[in-house]
Amino acid sequence: GAMPCCWVAHYWHMANQLDMCTEVAGERSAYWQSMAMPHEVFLETVKRAVAPYMPAAPVTDAASAEPGTAAATSVSEALASADTDATVGDIVEVERAMRQLQELGIIQEVGCTLAHRAALAQSSTLVVSPELQPYRAAEQVEAAYRLAGSSAIAPAPFDPEDPALPLNTPAAYGQQAGPSLSALEQEEVHFQKAWLAYMWSRAAGAGVEPQVARVRAETWGRRLEEVPSPRDFTDLAAALQELYLLGVEQQLWQRRNAALTL
Repeated sequence: GAMPCCWVAHYWHMANQLDMCTEVAGERSAYWQSMAMPHEVFLETVKRAVAPYMPAAPVTDAASAEPGTAAATSVSEALASADTDATVGDIVEVERAMRQLQELGIIQEVGCTLAHRAALAQSSTLVVSPELQPYRAAEQVEAAYRLAGSSAIAPAPFDPEDPALPLNTPAAYGQQAGPSLSALEQEEVHFQKAWLAYMWSRAAGAGVEPQVARVRAETWGRRLEEVPSPRDFTDLAAALQELYLLGVEQQLWQRRNAALTL
């Protein structure tokens, strides 16, 4: 589908930027970015999906906020196109590409590399889950991302009210990064927050993991509007691990297949 295509495009782009798999990264980055929806459409898709689970707020939908403008029309048309059913061939191609990214270790390597850089750039020690306490600051975030690739260790429960979480200033997606994060680090944090907000919103709408789905959708929808910080890497690693351990994406796929066969 359109959103998994964005996942593939994002990680080949990041691999290319970080000089990973140099023989093929440039070509595959260009190919998948040409196949993926534009960034503003990806973001608008996420915002529309998460909107029902957010506190009441003024409509920010591009098509209704500024009706009749070229930008609004362009985004609305792209959204309509993205919502159309992909062919079986398209779905198979994206699935193969996602599996290849995982087999090559690109997703984990991107996360570890950027998390390590972010940790080195900050002067204070991060507050992390008990499993990671023995590590020094530069190693804490990297260790958290490596945990996200292992199904043997469950993350600490994510609590949005935890006083240890950073008090970030609300900001629009795309605002200049905080002083501790580079543009590339900010891009990874933004993408992962958006992905989590989208996946939990879909889960909530489909009745998948109903005990937590709505809360997680609201949490990540809110955090999408916060300025990125180095701590985000540890939180994202735990949240992605939770998504994997609960099998959210697999449950969504199974429900979609069941609906198609009715």
